[in-house]
Amino acid sequence: MGLDIFAYKALHAVKKRSDDDDGDELIAFYKNPDFAGRADDIDESSLYEAQDSVEFRAGSYSWYNWWREQLARIAGYPAVAAPGGQSQAPSHAQGAWNATSGPFWELIHFSDAEGVIGTAISRKLAADFAAFEHKARYWCPTDDWYALYLEWKKAFEYGAANGAVVFC
Repeated sequence: MGLDIFAYKALHAVKKRSDDDDGDELIAFYKNPDFAGRADDIDESSLYEAQDSVEFRAGSYSWYNWWREQLARIAGYPAVAAPGGQSQAPSHAQGAWNATSGPFWELIHFSDAEGVIGTAISRKLAADFAAFEHKARYWCPTDDWYALYLEWKKAFEYGAANGAVVFC
């Protein structure tokens, strides 16, 4: 199991969802209630079409969480201990989770399993990926890490173009 990402550009609502939808090629979105505000421009009650899409595998959940830890590190979040005295090493991702904003915050502080990020937040994240690309390219711990950075960058560029990025 792992995290799959689907990014859509130029979305437009086609019809309202109903119980008799036959699974045609329309796109339905799930807004993860644990991360409010990430997809305010998406209507869960509608089905959409997209002009274009890309997809990629973000890796196993453990790989993605390691990748996200490195992203938090290059973004400058401090390494802090988990709350409640858990026996985990301090992490930069925890520093991002403790924050309320910052570079990549909406991605680092998001589900590693399901949900959608809409156009407005995708625009912000696309700008973060563009701003940190030079640092990511020369800092990256592995070639695979940087390759995934570029996949995410492209996904949020799609999302920023009146689209969305889906985690599943």
